[in-house]
Amino acid sequence: MDTKCFDVAVIGAGPAGMAVACACAERGLTTAVVAPQPTRPWPQRFGVWGAELRGRLEAESFAEVFSRPFVQLDERRRIELGTEYARLDTQTLHDHLHARARDVVLFDASVTEVVHAPRVSHLHLREGEPIQATVVVDASGAGSPFVQREGRDAPAFQAAYGEVIDVKAHPYRQGEMALMDFRGDEEGVPTFLYAMPLSPTRVFVEETSLVARPAVPYETLQRRLYRRLHRMGLEVESTLDRELCLIPMGGSLPRRSQRIVAFGAAGGMVHPATGYQVARALRLAPVAAEALERGLRTGPLHAARSAYEVIWPRAQLRAWELYRFGMLVLCDLDRVQLRAFMDAFFRLPPATWQGFMQGSLSPTEICSAMWRVFGFATSDLRQTLLAMGTNRRGSRLLLRAAMPGNPL
Repeated sequence: MDTKCFDVAVIGAGPAGMAVACACAERGLTTAVVAPQPTRPWPQRFGVWGAELRGRLEAESFAEVFSRPFVQLDERRRIELGTEYARLDTQTLHDHLHARARDVVLFDASVTEVVHAPRVSHLHLREGEPIQATVVVDASGAGSPFVQREGRDAPAFQAAYGEVIDVKAHPYRQGEMALMDFRGDEEGVPTFLYAMPLSPTRVFVEETSLVARPAVPYETLQRRLYRRLHRMGLEVESTLDRELCLIPMGGSLPRRSQRIVAFGAAGGMVHPATGYQVARALRLAPVAAEALERGLRTGPLHAARSAYEVIWPRAQLRAWELYRFGMLVLCDLDRVQLRAFMDAFFRLPPATWQGFMQGSLSPTEICSAMWRVFGFATSDLRQTLLAMGTNRRGSRLLLRAAMPGNPL
C-alpha cells in the first residue's frame, strides 16, 4: 500500500482528533493524523462530570476526583451539587491515546489545502508531499478554514485566566471544589471563580466568563482574579503555571452535505451554553468511526454523510438550537440576574441540570427544564427571560428548534 494513501486522514492532534483517529484505526481503517508537532503535550486543563466517563478507558486519566463540588452564589447561598467532578490529567490522556494510535501514521505538517476528487481527497501540506485519503476528518479547532458552515451565526466566547498557585492554606475541605463562585461586586460582564484544590497548599484558580459577546479580555480576568484572591485572604507564595482559555461557543454548525467531516470544536460540538466538549468528543469518536467504516463501502460522500447522521441526528440539531438560545440568555444577564438564574437552574433535579450541562437532553427535556427554571425564577428574571424569548434573535432560535419538520 502507498504509505501516503489512507482510508481516513484526520486534521488535528488534540483529544478529539486523536480519539477519532484511534477509533478508526481500531476498526481496521488505514488512518493518518496531520498536525504540526502531533505528539506535543496539550496545555489545556479539562474538567468533566465523573459519570460522563466512568467505565471508559479515559476515566483512568482522572487526575483528581472531587466528591463535593459546589456553586457559591453569595456569602449566604451555597449549593452543594451532590455529584462527582473530575479533572483530567491531560498528559495521561495524551499518552493513553497515543499508545492506542500505534497503527496511526502521524505527519508533522500543516494542511494548506484540501482538494476533492471523485474517489479521494488530496491534502496539500506546507511541509512535504501531499497525502491522499478517501475521507477527511477535520478536528483542528473552531477556526478551521476547511469546514463549510450552515450559516453565519457569530459565536460568543467563554474566556478564562487561571493560575496554579502555592498558598499557606486554602479554604477548601477534602473533596470540595468551586465549580462557580460568584461572590464579589465587580461591574460589567459577570465572572466567577473556578477553583480546584490540588493539595492542602496548592490550588488551581481561574476567573471565568461563562459566555459573553465580545469576549472578556484576559487582562480584565487577571485583574479580577487577583482582587478576588486578596478578598479571600489567600497569600500567594508562588505561581507555578498560567492558563489562558478562549472557547468559541454557539457559532454556525457544519454543513452536513460536505465531504469533510468536522469533529470536535471544528464540528461545533462545544456546548453553546456551558463550553463542555471533550467528554462528548471522546464518547462520539467510536460512533463516528463505525459510521465512517460503514459508509466507506459506498464512497467518500456517503461516508461523510453517515458520520454526520450519528454526530448530528435531527433531535440533536434541535437540541443544539435550544442550547444556543440558553447561550443568548446567559450573554444578556447582569451579575444579579445571573446569580438568580443559577439559583433557579440548580433547583432542577440533578439528572436534568447535569444533562443540560453535558448536552445530553432531548429537545423535549430541554424545553421542560427551561419552563421549570422560568417557574423557579424571580419576577425580575422572569420579565428578562420573557423579553429574550420574544425578541428577534431568541424567537428565531426557538422556532428553528421547535418545528419537527425543520431541515435546519
